[in-house]
Amino acid sequence: MKKIEMLYTEKNITKEEIQKIAGSLKTTFPDSFIEFYLLNNGGVPEVEDSFVYNDGWAVVTVGSFYAMAIADTKDQLSLESTYSMFMKQNRFPKHYLPFAYDEGSNQICLNLNTGEIVIIFLDLGPVTEETIDFLAPNFETFINELGELDEDEDDE
Repeated sequence: MKKIEMLYTEKNITKEEIQKIAGSLKTTFPDSFIEFYLLNNGGVPEVEDSFVYNDGWAVVTVGSFYAMAIADTKDQLSLESTYSMFMKQNRFPKHYLPFAYDEGSNQICLNLNTGEIVIIFLDLGPVTEETIDFLAPNFETFINELGELDEDEDDE
């Protein structure tokens, strides 16, 4: 998996802490997901316009990754607290774990059943099948495809 340079990350997290969070969510995380969070506990990709998806009408960029654990949780949402918030609000199916968001606050999620990465467009109204789009078959592919958006792609 390629290494992504991140800004504004939280303090490093251990594998044991990640496994504890996974346990509290009653799930397991893919190895690549754990590897990423051991290197980057959340943050903003240093590459501007981190392109992940362009289907001809929507370009998705990663605004920020949620931190797995946060030292001062007073004003920030962690991966776990974000998931809990969406579940309490019954905003989308519980098998989607938000780990990042785009510039429009749409949620980039790990499908806990399949390992696929999807985006849930919250700005399109109530969550339905039409507001959930596939991004990558797994987390490692998702990370490997991050990169700068070509200006030509932005114009399409």
